[in-house]
Amino acid sequence: MRPEGFHDAFEEIAKALAEASGAAPGSILAALRERERTHSTAWGGGIAVPHARVLGLSRSVVAVARLASPIEYGAPDGCPVDVLVVLLSPTDEPAEHLRLLARLARRLRDSSVAAKLRAAGDDAAVRAALDAE
Repeated sequence: MRPEGFHDAFEEIAKALAEASGAAPGSILAALRERERTHSTAWGGGIAVPHARVLGLSRSVVAVARLASPIEYGAPDGCPVDVLVVLLSPTDEPAEHLRLLARLARRLRDSSVAAKLRAAGDDAAVRAALDAE
């Protein structure tokens, strides 16, 4: 069972991504929770990458959520998570989902990317942190 902050964060993310993607918030929330039920997506260093394939999406969506208060997340290093990089993909695009997840993994291995995400003042800075090669 995850702490309450974990569930609250996922509910807020599902609402925001539903507005941006057109998918039902309940579908997003259920897909993210199911993925976490099987294995934590916390990567360590205060970063987690919740990801799921969601019915009703027409394209993949990546969003970054910086949490005001870190939450316990079951990270391998035991650190609470304060940055969530969320990946949602259409259910019929498994290869695209894996390609994007691998790209995020490569970027987030660089500790300076996490620092840039935490310091980003706007969407352009978040994109720059994730897109730079």
